[in-house]
Amino acid sequence: MHNNPETVHIDTARTRSIDNLQRLYTVVVSLAIAESLRRIFPISQWPSLENAAALVSLIVTIIPFYHGANRYLDATYVTGERAEPRSGALMLDFIVIFSEGLVFFILAVLISNTKAFFTILAVLFIIDAFWVWLTKLTGPAQEPNIGPNYTRWAVINIIVGIVILIQIWSNLLNWSFWKTETAQIIALVSLAVIRTALDYAQVWKFYYPLPNGVHDVLPAPLPAPVPMTLIIRKRYKKEDTSE
Repeated sequence: MHNNPETVHIDTARTRSIDNLQRLYTVVVSLAIAESLRRIFPISQWPSLENAAALVSLIVTIIPFYHGANRYLDATYVTGERAEPRSGALMLDFIVIFSEGLVFFILAVLISNTKAFFTILAVLFIIDAFWVWLTKLTGPAQEPNIGPNYTRWAVINIIVGIVILIQIWSNLLNWSFWKTETAQIIALVSLAVIRTALDYAQVWKFYYPLPNGVHDVLPAPLPAPVPMTLIIRKRYKKEDTSE
């Protein structure tokens, strides 16, 4: 059976569009990382605790965002893991993903402004949770692509974002054991690290999909089958022993 040339052409064109978007996203994220490093590692001095905490928070956030965005684009438009999206979904995804890349660059520029940095980071967590909800709408209504794990993931994003905003802009969490600025900075970076760990824990199978019929928790290959020569040798050995 031969594939329809027109269908093959459209699939190739769409794959190229996705590839170009992923390349553009990679460039913007790379610029964000480079800019953050340039700003907090001046020639004459070591970075402050606040700057170091912001850098760690930025890196541990970029990793799952970059990984997840590329996996989402591949699963939706290239590998066919998700149902065919509705018309206009690609443009919406392009706008959102590219905008998130620009937000990372803005975070890099503001990395020395702790209050502004973590405020924007918290808003990014909340917006990303709503984008995942929106991706359900870009696909067919009958597609159950938002399961309990994705719901929990979105809730975690929103909760972490709200806690960061409360920590920065309110005195509700101004408990005696972390009134010092150092303790508050450690609390903020810890929230970013914990969010990333929970991110991967909740939707691990999305980040590292397993082949059909494989139920391993870790993305490791199956053990190699036992060679037939070894099986035959053991069988003969058993027969010799019984004699």
